[in-house]
Amino acid sequence: YNYRRPSPYNLGCQLLEFLELYALDLNISTTGISVRYDGFYFPKGKHDRKAHFYNVARPNLLAFENPLEPTMDIGKSSYKIMTVTRSFEVAFKILLAHVTEPRIESVSILSSILPTTPEMMKRQPKQEPGAERRSTQDVTSGNLPTSSDSSRRKRPRLEEE
Repeated sequence: YNYRRPSPYNLGCQLLEFLELYALDLNISTTGISVRYDGFYFPKGKHDRKAHFYNVARPNLLAFENPLEPTMDIGKSSYKIMTVTRSFEVAFKILLAHVTEPRIESVSILSSILPTTPEMMKRQPKQEPGAERRSTQDVTSGNLPTSSDSSRRKRPRLEEE
């Protein structure tokens, strides 16, 4: 993963940075999030915020400040956040494996973290007869082409007019 400043238009980099932040970097036990004034983090245990944003019995709850009522915590009902955090961490590590060496072959990098649903398969464009295409099931089951398969075949040249 390239830690240089990525282009703001590179959605892949933005997804990786989002997953890294919310899975690994942000300590939700001690940090709250505000979207006021272009957004900032705040310590949940600070004396002026502790009564509204810190729950001693459940320190791992999200703390999101309501922008219209700064003393209201709109994240206090986030009881499964540790499951979400672990899922983000797994997704981050899987995607990171796709962008580092050695390269992992796949049809779609996103298909490695988002399973294909029957609805997605229905929306997939129809194949032309004789066209060879790998499905996401092939990728997830490990049925990738070998060096002697279609990856080595030459594509027909387009005739120039």
